[in-house]
Amino acid sequence: MAKASTKILILSWEILPLMEGGLGVLVRSLVDELRSQAAEVTVLVPHNADNIPDIISLEKEIKKYAKQDKLIPGLEDFTLTEFVPKGKKKQNNIKWPLLYSKGENKKETLYPNNAPVLTRAYAYAVYDWLTKNKQKFDVIYGMDWLAIPAHFLLLHHKIETPFYYHINSSEVDRSGGYIQNNDHTAKALYELEKKGFYQAEKLAVVSDISKQVLVEDYNIPAEKIQPIYNDISFEPEKIGFEHLDKGKNVLFVGRVVGQKGLFFLLETAVRVLQIDPQVTFIIAGDGSPEGNLLPEIVEHVAKRKLERNILFTGWVNGEAKKQLYKTSQLFVMPSPNEPFGLTALEAIRSGVPTIASETSGFIAVVPSTPTFAYYDIEAFANSILHFIQNKEARVDLLKRQQEDLSQHNWPKEVAKLLGLIDKI
Repeated sequence: MAKASTKILILSWEILPLMEGGLGVLVRSLVDELRSQAAEVTVLVPHNADNIPDIISLEKEIKKYAKQDKLIPGLEDFTLTEFVPKGKKKQNNIKWPLLYSKGENKKETLYPNNAPVLTRAYAYAVYDWLTKNKQKFDVIYGMDWLAIPAHFLLLHHKIETPFYYHINSSEVDRSGGYIQNNDHTAKALYELEKKGFYQAEKLAVVSDISKQVLVEDYNIPAEKIQPIYNDISFEPEKIGFEHLDKGKNVLFVGRVVGQKGLFFLLETAVRVLQIDPQVTFIIAGDGSPEGNLLPEIVEHVAKRKLERNILFTGWVNGEAKKQLYKTSQLFVMPSPNEPFGLTALEAIRSGVPTIASETSGFIAVVPSTPTFAYYDIEAFANSILHFIQNKEARVDLLKRQQEDLSQHNWPKEVAKLLGLIDKI
């Protein structure tokens, strides 16, 4: 239990309902649980938050500083301005109306191409807010790399409040396990993360896999890193999509980026469909500015003549996602490197048995999950076929996974974090 005086300032790009992916869900769950354990939590975001009463928006200040694009003392070499790999042209938006639809509820992206500029503007806006409000905090808590410029600006101004990071994913994770030398954006963010994470007082990570990445790829001392296993408040939907309910549906939910293993999934689908052409693969999600693979993925589907068995939904809102879980018989997570994977917990709580690559962090809390090595197409295909064709196997797996998940205790995980803070 936190001390009544424990005061935490969270710097985040996302918090539900402001969300692009798992980070927004994580931050909302974290904030709600911290408050339930008597911590006083203030959240600063860079976006418009008029309809979210428990967070503070710095949007006006950021617009002012973004026009100046001032560098950050100590990070003068972080000059990245856009999510565009060096030597590559920006891709035009390609429409594939016959194969997928983004739907009517697509939100505005929280990570535009000039997001690196906005992180520097956010840093100055955070410093202004701190100096004007004169509040004292026990810890400042940055979510992922976007808080690093703010951290360095506060160091420059000798703000002595301890700075922690909560790493939902690192650039090594987002790059699929390694940084390509020709990817200018990834290299710049990786170097930024190395500097920021090294300066942190402590780092919370979402899994043991994430801790291993920070130790091996970022040279962060293991004693500075504390795993806080993710969880989520989630109420399943009772009704699926009627026109899909009677099929053999294998579901993927996530951003269509390199980290998620979509080409591996498609090549596995080719093998599965050779044996059972009745299976449908539902891919729910779209790309992001730092690595949108959706046009290439859809083109690959066409080349492999998979159009009849691959359904692209584009981005889906929360309710539609819940209906997709209810409609599906099996959930898959084929990522080469998945720090945690909250969607797996959502699927299991929705009654959908789940299989995943062996490098998925959520397996630490759901150890009964069947796994396969990344890019072992035969093993992945065999696992899909076993469960999609065998209802008894699905029922048994789901029972075991739900039993595992019932042992996971989010309040205890958050108490670990408060224990670190209260030792300051």
